[in-house]
Amino acid sequence: MATTFTPVDHTMHASTVPLATAQSLFQGSGDTVAQGEMPLWEAVPERREVPLGDAARELKKEHANVKKARKVWEN
Repeated sequence: MATTFTPVDHTMHASTVPLATAQSLFQGSGDTVAQGEMPLWEAVPERREVPLGDAARELKKEHANVKKARKVWEN
C-alpha cells in the first residue's frame, strides 16, 4: 500500500500581523547630560601599533625560549 505525502499548510506565512509595543533600551540607565563639543581625538584612546618587524622578532625570541622535546623518536 502506497502512502502519499501531504505538505504542511502554513497559513500564517508572510501574513501581516500587528507590531509589538515599543520597548525602551535605556531602562534604568539614568540621564546623561553633556555640553559643548569634544574633538574625536580626545574621546578615542590612543592606539599603539607594533611594527611588523618588532612583532616578528618578539615571536622569534619566545620561540627560542620554549622548552624543547627531550625525546627524539626514530623509526
